[in-house]
Amino acid sequence: MATVSNNCYADLHIYSESVGPEHIYNSLKRDKIPHTPVTLSWWAFHRRPFFQNSKFAFIVGLVVILVLAACSVSIGYFIGKNACEKRDRNNFHQHDESRFTETTQISTFTDIVSIQNTNKITSQKKATTTETIRTFKTKTSDKTTTKPRPPIRVNLKGKVFKIYAKENDQFWHFDGGHQVLKVVSSLWQPNDEFVKFTFEKQTDGSYKIKSRSVSFPRYMYDGYGVPGARGVYLNGDDRTDDDHMRYYITMETQGFYRIKTKATNRYVRLDKDKYVSSRYNLRDDRSLFKLVVV
Repeated sequence: MATVSNNCYADLHIYSESVGPEHIYNSLKRDKIPHTPVTLSWWAFHRRPFFQNSKFAFIVGLVVILVLAACSVSIGYFIGKNACEKRDRNNFHQHDESRFTETTQISTFTDIVSIQNTNKITSQKKATTTETIRTFKTKTSDKTTTKPRPPIRVNLKGKVFKIYAKENDQFWHFDGGHQVLKVVSSLWQPNDEFVKFTFEKQTDGSYKIKSRSVSFPRYMYDGYGVPGARGVYLNGDDRTDDDHMRYYITMETQGFYRIKTKATNRYVRLDKDKYVSSRYNLRDDRSLFKLVVV
């Protein structure tokens, strides 16, 4: 037999005659189930209509921005490429204009008298020797330029010269009477036979320089860099007949010459110690000489 009370809980008393007086209590709760908040998943939240519309608009806007950015980059690339090509073309044309000049009338040949000296002859007649140099100018499309004139080989055969350095106007002197080393220098500036020199032309276009002194004629030898040479200066003691005794003579400016040793291809120079040598091999006013016929 069971009895149910009117309260919110029901007590069920069950008696079983077969088992004996056992009391079994069950508490049945009849109250309402308390309300629990409904939680939506992330996917469900994003499935809402409002969010779906916003997401669609965001994606469309992002795609439009990317397309505009790609177009801007492409346009900038083509503009920059055209500008670079135009600059390269201008540089190429300027380079060509600097390399190739348009010559219009190679003109104005000018004869310049380089040496004009008067020598007395036994018959009391005067003989004049003249050497000429030719220069030319070229006119380009925008300016006129003068081309550098290469050195000119000269013919000095059969003449007697005094050799002056351009920088200090001191002349060569061959110390033929010295007991130790007979060198060429400007230590002494006398007016004797040891200041006169001749240039004997060789078959290869070079010259031998010889002292014109009657008492002691010698060929000038460049001993610089020669093992066993008597000295590093131009001297008359070394008697070896080789390319150290031969010189190339070239006219560089009006009336002035460079003297270069054939064996070493070095310039002969009146050094600051007043000795003539090719030790320093410099192209300056000390290696530029004026040849005056005497």
